[in-house]
Amino acid sequence: MNLLKRARKPCGAGIVVLVGVAVMLVSSAGALPCATINLGLMHTNGTADTAEVIENGPVTAPVGTNTFTALCNNTGDQNLDGQWARYELTVWDTEGYSHTDAWKTDRAGSHTLELRLHSYNAGDAQYSLSCLTGTWFDAVQKERTIINDLIFEDTEKEFQGSLVSIFPLAPMTWTPGEEVPVVSLETIPPEEVQAPVAEAERHARSVLTDAVAGDAVQVTSLDRTLHDFCLIPFFQDDELAAVAEVSLAGAGTSPHFKEWKFGHPDPAAALTRLSLGEATWALGRAGYTGGNWTARVVSMGCDAPLRPYFWECENEEEEKVYVGYDRYDEVIRVYTGVTPGARSG
Repeated sequence: MNLLKRARKPCGAGIVVLVGVAVMLVSSAGALPCATINLGLMHTNGTADTAEVIENGPVTAPVGTNTFTALCNNTGDQNLDGQWARYELTVWDTEGYSHTDAWKTDRAGSHTLELRLHSYNAGDAQYSLSCLTGTWFDAVQKERTIINDLIFEDTEKEFQGSLVSIFPLAPMTWTPGEEVPVVSLETIPPEEVQAPVAEAERHARSVLTDAVAGDAVQVTSLDRTLHDFCLIPFFQDDELAAVAEVSLAGAGTSPHFKEWKFGHPDPAAALTRLSLGEATWALGRAGYTGGNWTARVVSMGCDAPLRPYFWECENEEEEKVYVGYDRYDEVIRVYTGVTPGARSG
């Protein structure tokens, strides 16, 4: 069922970032790319009254015709028990119109939602995964919805920036005696992180009652097309228990809790697809050896072969270098500068 609703994107829809990997199969036929992109998994259990969404984080798609899919799985329902589940996949295009496919079932089973969408222009959009389970008389027992970023890129355009080096994804080792840059992760100062930590603690689950916040990492938008947010790790018995994502709206506004993340020991690396160690390795291999560097996670909506999130490294002389993962060619790219690409609308 492909409902293809023509409705405007809701104003101010929340953006939730959850770590995952999108599967992309790019066809070589035709001038415009054609890709099949899985956006995530939705699971419901009618007996336990649970609804879960595991989405694939911010996703980049090529301009052209793409097929977006989402997997649905329903368990715990028996025939004639009154239980049912409904799943919905919605993709907004760069003009703000929504396209939706949905599936409803009253028994255990699996299904794949599918949307085929043609995007004429590069630009920022969103997608949403929603599922719910219910019982007699359409009474809803549990529901879950997550919205995330979908960025359409013109892969034929040149990236606006000065490319220094390209490295294949390979074992990253250092030669004995080789000069290595010293790179430290930038964290939010204690006096600035108190409000985001308090907002996260206000939404803490019962299993996190005794958890203690650690050093928070801020994700900053360089061109203001994506929201700034911070990732705050919480520890129990010196072990990572969960990571809170808290939106940092702007001056004069309060932080806003977005999501708890479990099972992601390095959330910054999950966003960029590169660990701090891998970014350091690429920095050194590009010739930036020696010296002290500070690394931070940044985002940019640009016409670039990089994910929306990558590393910005800055040395004591305020020289900046950008390290990112190219998901299309599966290589690491190092740039001396980046600028926003042209956007439609």
